[in-house]
Amino acid sequence: MRTKILVPLSLSPDEQPVVDKARELALAQEYQLLLLHVVDLYQIEIAMAGAELKVDDLVAYKDQLIAQKQRDAQAHLQKIADELQAKGLVVAIDIEAGRPAQTIIRTVKQHNEIAGIVMGSRHSAAMDRRFHRNIAAKVQRKSPCPVTAVQLPARYKGSITQ
Repeated sequence: MRTKILVPLSLSPDEQPVVDKARELALAQEYQLLLLHVVDLYQIEIAMAGAELKVDDLVAYKDQLIAQKQRDAQAHLQKIADELQAKGLVVAIDIEAGRPAQTIIRTVKQHNEIAGIVMGSRHSAAMDRRFHRNIAAKVQRKSPCPVTAVQLPARYKGSITQ
């Protein structure tokens, strides 16, 4: 039986509407929430691009970056989970490393009890659309369950509405 809502969060400070929508749906349907953060390996690779290190040191540096991102995510998601649990919800946390859209879809497929996804979506800047960086759109196209996309403010000046 499907009893959970997956809530992928990017740790952006403006994602409260996503959490609010997920809470509303979970309370209405008596579902549990699974908060997910994906440490974006592409962003880690970009962060490493300027590092002038030996190969062995690069591997250790990458591991350090991922571990730090995971610790930051755990602290952030735990704060959100505590607030939701205080309102009577059952909340679990999952932190993965990978490509965000692919990892979200994989998580849904691994957890048979996920009834739907609630996630943020931004008006894409032209560059984001050109390089297919709209994660919510990718998830909506490939998800085996319903996706509720909560509109968030654009990050870039000059964004084009979808």
